[in-house]
Amino acid sequence: MIFRMKSSSVSLRLPTYFSDHMVLQRGKPIRIFGTAAKGKTVTVTFRKSTKKAKVQPDGSWMVSLPAEQPGAPGEITVSDGKTERVFRDVVVGDIWVCSGQSNMQWVVEQAGNAETEVAEGNHPLIRHFAVENIPQYKPIDDVPGKGWKVCTPETVGKFTAVGYYFARALQAGTKVPVGLLNSSWGGTPIETWIPEDALKNHPRLEKFNVAWNKWRKEAHLAGNAEKALEKWMEENLLKDPGNKGEEWGWAKPDFDDSGWETMHVPGNWERYGLNYDGSIWFRLALDIPKTWAGKALHISLGVVDDHDTTYFNGVKIGGIGLETPEPHNKPRNYDIPAELVQKGRNVIAVRVFDVCGSGGFTSRPELLELSCPARPKDAPISLVGSWRYGTEWIIDRNLMPMTAQVQPQHVPGALYNGMIHGLTKLPIGGAIWYQGESNAGRAEEYGTMFPAMIKAWRKAWKDAKLPFYFVQLANYQPTITDPRDSQWAELRESQNKALKLPHTGTALAIDIGDTFDIHPANKQEVGRRLAALALKRLHGKKVADQGPTYKKHTMEKGGIRIQFDAVEKGLTPTGEKLLGFAVAGKDRKFYWADAKVVSKSAVMVSSPEVPQPVAVRYAWADNPHNNLRNSAGLPANPFRTDKWPGITTGKTWPL
Repeated sequence: MIFRMKSSSVSLRLPTYFSDHMVLQRGKPIRIFGTAAKGKTVTVTFRKSTKKAKVQPDGSWMVSLPAEQPGAPGEITVSDGKTERVFRDVVVGDIWVCSGQSNMQWVVEQAGNAETEVAEGNHPLIRHFAVENIPQYKPIDDVPGKGWKVCTPETVGKFTAVGYYFARALQAGTKVPVGLLNSSWGGTPIETWIPEDALKNHPRLEKFNVAWNKWRKEAHLAGNAEKALEKWMEENLLKDPGNKGEEWGWAKPDFDDSGWETMHVPGNWERYGLNYDGSIWFRLALDIPKTWAGKALHISLGVVDDHDTTYFNGVKIGGIGLETPEPHNKPRNYDIPAELVQKGRNVIAVRVFDVCGSGGFTSRPELLELSCPARPKDAPISLVGSWRYGTEWIIDRNLMPMTAQVQPQHVPGALYNGMIHGLTKLPIGGAIWYQGESNAGRAEEYGTMFPAMIKAWRKAWKDAKLPFYFVQLANYQPTITDPRDSQWAELRESQNKALKLPHTGTALAIDIGDTFDIHPANKQEVGRRLAALALKRLHGKKVADQGPTYKKHTMEKGGIRIQFDAVEKGLTPTGEKLLGFAVAGKDRKFYWADAKVVSKSAVMVSSPEVPQPVAVRYAWADNPHNNLRNSAGLPANPFRTDKWPGITTGKTWPL
């Protein structure tokens, strides 16, 4: 961008996304707008079109140029008679808003195969604009950012990974430029991306609005939530009430923990229904080889969320407490003195103190091990498996004031106001969305909020047919051994309720997640599947854009027949046995089912445990078994045939 000054005062201003290298939406009137001194006339030229607009009394102006098709890069010239601004290397193509939480915010250099992808990231017709993360309590007409970036090996590392791989596949299929408006923020719930009016006007969200209005009155919209949270945590939450477990003998090797329940380690404790913060003790008894007795050992526990005190045979060997910044990112590696190591049975005890979010052992399994440095050729002992656990104390979050529970980026409407509203005057081609993890505890409610958000965005852009494609939550957490309820399964179901709206589509990630990382590395396939939706539905390309989808079921002798859509040339399981199906009778207790493909588009399910089945579920878990595919290799969509209340039914904010 260049300035040609004709006076010492610059009054002509445009939103930050008007910059060199920007992308304009093809096939729609081009709107150029901004502010200038009232009374002036602004002249805008692009390609062969020139239009003028009178500056309004409030200082605003807008010029609408004719729709353009992709072609050679050009310049936009804007002048108010005193100041002239020129934006160079402007292309016409398709603009996509990329929004959501951290899995959309995750950039190329953080994702899989980063080194190669960055080195090969030379796509000059892909452009990226990163919206800065700033919440606002009222809608603003601009968004903060540092201008459009052309995709090169020097810039692509900071592009949204999902958005970039979507754009790469889309651009390859359409041969036109693609612009990405990346407006995303990790850890944010959906309500912060919804205009406040849309929440107020929705009858299902009345209870939600009452709670939030109370919060707003307490906070006085002053943006003091972070300080309130810090003060409350300092005065209440971050004061450990004391290690009572040690007093009770929970670290000692002879303590009787036979009455404790078991939990698979690694993994967070929320997946076992422990939806609270506080202190939980874990114990593991294991046999030490004779050759290790009397020798110093080394223990690795991976990352513990948040704090730990670790014991070996009743003696503390290490820990990370409140004095350590970001303890949930610190690997635990401790040395065990030789005198503590006995022949035969030894006991590891870990006191885990979690202050917010998920709690427990959160690293990959291979990082949890016990080794003997004196015998480097001996294989380490894996610490993965069933540990016994006992709850020491629970934080009562009902004592936390609302002003302390919520940070500014979580306030309903705050990110819409600061990071979306300012984009809505700019014509776009569509939106892609990857979010939902932060709403899993209120999954049923999401089924109301998500469609409300899509409708509100379409209203704001004045485009009832605006394409909106989203990523269904990926598989995450250790795989369960028996069928049970799942917040993430319910969230996926609620996401799919948005498919009742026209011009929507979902890209499944149920088969490409990561058991131990909420940010799966394979963003390439996620982007490709999103692009397939656009290529088929917007551009008429003959590509498979979805996996087998539940259509209907019928009761038959010996089981239930499930009929699927989107099978392409037919259902194609991977592996010898079809997994992930469960059936239940009227008692609502689910058992794993025997499932067989019986036609091009149907599966029969049954179980000897359920002689009269009435309901079927498939891939109904945080990290489900799922090996049903169509002939294009796309996974089947999780579903259930029952309408029984789930574990998130009726839950709204505050939890």
